[in-house]
Amino acid sequence: MASDEAYDIDDFGDEENAEDNGGVDEEAAADFLQAADAGDIAVLQQMSDRTELLEAQDEMGNTALHLAALNAHVSCVALLLELGLDVNAVNDEGNTPLILATICLAPTAAECAEVLIHRRASAELENHQGYRALHYACGEGNMPVVRLLVETAGVDVRAKSHDLLTPLLCAMINSRREVVLYLLQRDRGLLHIVDSNGDYPLHFAVLEKLTDMVGLLLE
Repeated sequence: MASDEAYDIDDFGDEENAEDNGGVDEEAAADFLQAADAGDIAVLQQMSDRTELLEAQDEMGNTALHLAALNAHVSCVALLLELGLDVNAVNDEGNTPLILATICLAPTAAECAEVLIHRRASAELENHQGYRALHYACGEGNMPVVRLLVETAGVDVRAKSHDLLTPLLCAMINSRREVVLYLLQRDRGLLHIVDSNGDYPLHFAVLEKLTDMVGLLLE
């Protein structure tokens, strides 16, 4: 349903459409989630009195807050938090709204992440693969979000995923030069952390033929 369509509260289902899944009207839940995904704050406001919709999830376990954060819809994120959605809710992959916000490359991604952090989103939570928000921000080269996580949220720049990848390695794999330089300025000790094969970042760069990263690490 496009975000610029006219909505009527009567179109969002009634008790006859309610399913056995906690009594939630599935059609209304789908519309609520779609509005969050599209950034349609008018629809979210219109449906905000339907408190049962605040628990709605899509097929991946994403709440409306996950979807709004993934697309960096700042106003929608702020509204959903005011409505009481869990800032640290996890989807089926263990991702929080903050983690999804770090993946987004929209200009408003950093502002969205900041809103979440100020509402006590934990930047240290990891998903089922052991990746945290900083891993993704570094891999995407999302420098404003990287700075926010490190300087405002105070995250651990040495955090390792389950396969022992650090944020530095995530940045190196994706040739994120600015992020690599920033992380090393913050903590040169990152150069001495080994991966799952026992390789240091320089060895990793050589083995993976990341020639641009080899030169950078040798500077």
